[in-house]
Amino acid sequence: MRPSLNLQLDGKLTLESEGHTVELTADGQSLTLSADSMSALRSLAAAPSQTKKTKALRALADTLERQNLDLTINLQGQDVARLGANVKPDTLARLFSLGPVNLESRAILRTLLRPSDPPPPPPPLNPGSPPQ
Repeated sequence: MRPSLNLQLDGKLTLESEGHTVELTADGQSLTLSADSMSALRSLAAAPSQTKKTKALRALADTLERQNLDLTINLQGQDVARLGANVKPDTLARLFSLGPVNLESRAILRTLLRPSDPPPPPPPLNPGSPPQ
């Protein structure tokens, strides 16, 4: 087992790409990853196979646990997952050998089933132009 460095983190990192925003906030030994959509989260996990994604998630969770850090993943204002030192693995995490991970399945479903925002209204007609 590798030694712990007892890291203390503080700061905020905002990533914007293709109209999506992902924000990583660090406060002491707690990290929060917030995303504006599921596709924004998927873009972060662009590994070629599910096996590699699972191994990467396990490695991240194990690293957070060794360093006594926690990571909360927030999607559209809902905490959907927690990883790290102070996290007790849930049934899904144990089933897929994900390590210290807790998936908030109800929050994930609420987020996925939430209706998307309606499109913006069309611009107003110019009052000086004749009707068409």
